[in-house]
Amino acid sequence: MPAPAAILDLVARFGEHIDAYKSGSYHEKQLRTDYIDPLFEALGWDMNNKQGYAEAYRDVIHEDQVKVGGVVKAKARQKKKIGSNLETTVALTLPAEGFTHSVFSDPATLHEFLILSDLQITRGTDLTAAVTESSHHKCARCWKHLSDIGTHDAHPTLCGRCVEAVG
Repeated sequence: MPAPAAILDLVARFGEHIDAYKSGSYHEKQLRTDYIDPLFEALGWDMNNKQGYAEAYRDVIHEDQVKVGGVVKAKARQKKKIGSNLETTVALTLPAEGFTHSVFSDPATLHEFLILSDLQITRGTDLTAAVTESSHHKCARCWKHLSDIGTHDAHPTLCGRCVEAVG
């Protein structure tokens, strides 16, 4: 199954303006409006409940109803298990056919697009995503949970990218 044209358009637009998005003036709400919601709509989700379903039957339900690994996400947040996207590991399975745009072979760009720390991409038969709590430490500067935290003698609380940035 080839990637829908709407997804390819979103990826292309994101790639064209990525520097502006990384500037710090582009906020999460804008990202959700401009990219995340349209991405899910392109995948067939009814983001605005146009079908008028009751809360329990909507494609998109309130956060306190979302279950992550069998645990209600809000409870996981209360217990400080998951506080943000940056604290999760996402295992994304892309269909073997389609999703051939170069961005799908570039996890670093997808990390920025999806606001994630750890993204594992595999190929399979269906498009799926599994979310788990990250096992990595948090960078004191960028807040991403990455495997190289603690491996830099001069800055043991920073990731490699932040070590380069601070010199």
